[in-house]
Amino acid sequence: MGKPPQRTSLEDVARLAGVSPSTVSRALNRPELVSPATRERILEIARSLGYTPDQVARSLKRGKSRTLGLILSDISVSFHADVARGVEEVAQAQGYSLILFHSQESPERERAGLELLKSYRVAGIILEPTGKNRELEEALVQEGIRVVEVDRISGAKGVPSVLSDNLQGAALAAEHLLQAGHRWAFVVGGELGLTSCGERTEAFARRFTAGGGAAEVYTCPSTPEGGYEAALRYLSRGQRPSAVFVTTGQMAQGVLQAFQEQGIAIPQEVSLVVFDDPPWASLVSPPLTAVRQQAQEIGRKAAQRVLGERFPGRPKILRLPTELVERASVARLADPGGSYPPDNPA
Repeated sequence: MGKPPQRTSLEDVARLAGVSPSTVSRALNRPELVSPATRERILEIARSLGYTPDQVARSLKRGKSRTLGLILSDISVSFHADVARGVEEVAQAQGYSLILFHSQESPERERAGLELLKSYRVAGIILEPTGKNRELEEALVQEGIRVVEVDRISGAKGVPSVLSDNLQGAALAAEHLLQAGHRWAFVVGGELGLTSCGERTEAFARRFTAGGGAAEVYTCPSTPEGGYEAALRYLSRGQRPSAVFVTTGQMAQGVLQAFQEQGIAIPQEVSLVVFDDPPWASLVSPPLTAVRQQAQEIGRKAAQRVLGERFPGRPKILRLPTELVERASVARLADPGGSYPPDNPA
């Protein structure tokens, strides 16, 4: 077998260009320090030789690589995919590559990902935290690695967060149901220990109650299976609330499946509002009223922060506003009094 071709080195480019290796390095990394004619000659020779910088060597020299790490619970979820797109857009524009990990909501997988990214000498990490590795997040910050959280707040010291304004969005959903005449709601809250689910559940219940309604909260895993379980619990009752509020799009999939299997008509028999607006929400029948998040912008803002962009007076926690998208899954009740729970008459 023949020997594999040798990798073109920076010295090879320098020799053909008739300049020193340090001049080649400046032309590639600090082009403003090299004359335009010299820079163009070096770049042309580098292209003709197929030269690419050794990123590992560069990271060893600098102490950091031009790489960002991104840890999300499940990239198959449209919200997370949009966050990743936003991160990648900013990273690519600034010459950074991206390494993606899935935690699958496992603290052990999250820890392994964080430690591996540290060994890669990444410039920064964007993380949807499980909340179980706060000390490791803080240690990374102490070592000079920027960490920014998305969608959740772990409480790690020195770690900023970028997420939706869950309080505003859930209040919009509650107000919409109240205006439609609903006074009794079933809340599929999910895992209340997660920032997104906990804040949305609390804000919805607070606003709905303040408007004269009654909200019943059901906790379950924040998965399609959890939503399915919650819907069956709702359907097993003799008298049922007239409206259901689901705090994530994933759980809404399970809720819809259970309703379809049991022949429950939306909105004739139950009104439904979902926090999140995945692509399928406008395609099902009827299309769902939803709270839309700025997922891609969350990713952009997180990447900008982890790369050190400065914003005057920027808060540690940045909440992006949401929007209520009204479709056809909420019925307007002619007699709001009929939607009260039996022990709470209008």
